[in-house]
Amino acid sequence: MLISMKSVLLVVVGFLLISPMVAAQEKQRLAVLNFATRDFVEEAEAIAEELRGAFVKSGKYTVIDRTQTEQILQEWETQQSGLTENQKAIKIGILLNVKLIVTGKLNKFASGGWQVSAVMLDAETGITLKSERVRHEGDFFTLLDQKVPGLAMILAGLKQTTPVPPSQQPATQAAISTEPSSNTWRDPVTGMVFVRVAGGSFEMGCHSGNEGECDGDEKPVRTVRLSPFWLGKHEVTQGQWKKVMGNNPSRFKKGDNYPVEQVSWDDVQTFIRKLNARSSVTFRLPSEAQWEFACRAGGKPLKYGTATGRLTRRTANYGTEECCKGDSSDGHLNTSPVGSYDANGLGLHDMTGNVWEWVQDKKTNYGIVGTDNPIYEGSGASRVNRGGGWRYSPQYLRCSIRFNYAPSSRTYRLGFRLLRTEN
Repeated sequence: MLISMKSVLLVVVGFLLISPMVAAQEKQRLAVLNFATRDFVEEAEAIAEELRGAFVKSGKYTVIDRTQTEQILQEWETQQSGLTENQKAIKIGILLNVKLIVTGKLNKFASGGWQVSAVMLDAETGITLKSERVRHEGDFFTLLDQKVPGLAMILAGLKQTTPVPPSQQPATQAAISTEPSSNTWRDPVTGMVFVRVAGGSFEMGCHSGNEGECDGDEKPVRTVRLSPFWLGKHEVTQGQWKKVMGNNPSRFKKGDNYPVEQVSWDDVQTFIRKLNARSSVTFRLPSEAQWEFACRAGGKPLKYGTATGRLTRRTANYGTEECCKGDSSDGHLNTSPVGSYDANGLGLHDMTGNVWEWVQDKKTNYGIVGTDNPIYEGSGASRVNRGGGWRYSPQYLRCSIRFNYAPSSRTYRLGFRLLRTEN
């Protein structure tokens, strides 16, 4: 009996020692609110979405997806209620059931520069835990792409900074970039960033290592040769669509930095014609071959188009293991802001997951398609889409998977990214 009691005591003591460790590993719930501004609402929303994506990628927090409409409306009413900032934080923290709140302001200067001021608040006490600001004497998209991710790293405690008085801040600060500037190009009309893909030869189709998952239309595997091209770093966003088309057809209207969806292949062609009319370069949809080559980070024998070539909740936005339902364990029940997950080997984001992407080709058997810069425009009615999406299980997210819809079809699962021709 004495030995038994010792065993019980050891178990109890072990539990007491381990429990705090387990609790310490639990992620804190965090909400990012839209940044205060009177004149730059779309830009402020883009800042908030960029921060949400960065906090998700940090792996330190459970970031609240603000698609819970009733709570968002309550939050908006609270923000208009005349409470102090600390009182607002506490009230909103209760509404959203979070421990931390990130909010701030966006300002534009007469010189054309921008400044983002951000704070992280304890939602239980309203106390400011961290505050930081970044300033950029240039266009907004550079601020968004190069400054805001670093701001999130500082707030998340992943990067240290020494506060500098505004009067002593340099006009430009060190940029955070994942690829050489000579390898990227930004469209001045929409702000879309394009990555240059060098081209080359690769084996297109479902490779032998994935035989158990190959669909019949992913074969025969064949050698395809491609010339260089430029491909969109991200899926086309709702904000970019609005700049060209003046409307937003998306079902999930969560912010300008989310992918546009519910656009047909025909709708995309209209978008391209209007954008080309305002541009000095030519845009179109990528071919199937170009898309798959880019997904495989330059034609490598990779199964998925993620940063690691593998699929986890940290590398892509996809559905439950059994198709077809969204999974919110990564903070996104449906679509996520573009760029929320690390880029693949070419610097391209969301080649796997988020939304399916239209490509140029009509659907046909690989056996009748050429091998040098192929685009199939022969007989057939449906157009191909690639990449899988937020509600699809892993077998539908492979680089070689092929879906197709009628060109007039619209669905909230389907968006696109653009290609810019080499010349």
